[in-house]
Amino acid sequence: MRCVVPESSSPLFPSHWYLLSTRHRRAQCHKTPRLLGCSSVYREIASIGIEATFDVGGVECANIECEIRGNEEIVVIGAHYDSVIGSPGADDNATGVAAGIELARRFTSTKRTVRFVAFANEEPPHFGTPHMGSFRYAQRCKERGENIVAMLSLETIGYFTDAPKSQQYPAMLNVIYPSVGNFIAFVSNLKSRALLRKATHQFRQGESAKSDDVNLIVSVAVALESDPFAIG
Repeated sequence: MRCVVPESSSPLFPSHWYLLSTRHRRAQCHKTPRLLGCSSVYREIASIGIEATFDVGGVECANIECEIRGNEEIVVIGAHYDSVIGSPGADDNATGVAAGIELARRFTSTKRTVRFVAFANEEPPHFGTPHMGSFRYAQRCKERGENIVAMLSLETIGYFTDAPKSQQYPAMLNVIYPSVGNFIAFVSNLKSRALLRKATHQFRQGESAKSDDVNLIVSVAVALESDPFAIG
């Protein structure tokens, strides 16, 4: 599939985020994981992509995918669109989905094939299970023998504060990394450290926001909670 992505003449990220996080009831994991009640944003994603449905306990779930065709090497840019029960999901993860929509709008051509995917079922009770949308997506890619060379997960990128000691980490990381939550973190496993460095460098070239990169030996507990590790 080749997408014809409309050009954006104005920054739409804030409007996508607002609609996703405040004007509709976020899809919870025990319901059909759609962008419920937010038809304008859902139509925008669907208009440039396709749905890949799968069944979880008799409930039809859907990953939403837009592909811009390049060569046989595939880069996946993804974000989960469900939220935890009782939360509007403004930061986790309406910000990631809004960023993904805007990125998809701005791509017109690319050397590698780029796929923008909105994943279902990242949050409990499905995280860490084969019912995660990212797990099902990775499984499909493997079955097709696709050459996934990179996966970038857009996750909780909207929180910002200059308050002292506002940033917390797992044990020992606080010794190395900033204690103020006024930056965007780039995180990878050791296998992907070259990609991490390249992505961080490119981001710093184009943006004024602070960024920090974190190279981790990923434990099973961390790996089960996040989309990129289902792909990688």
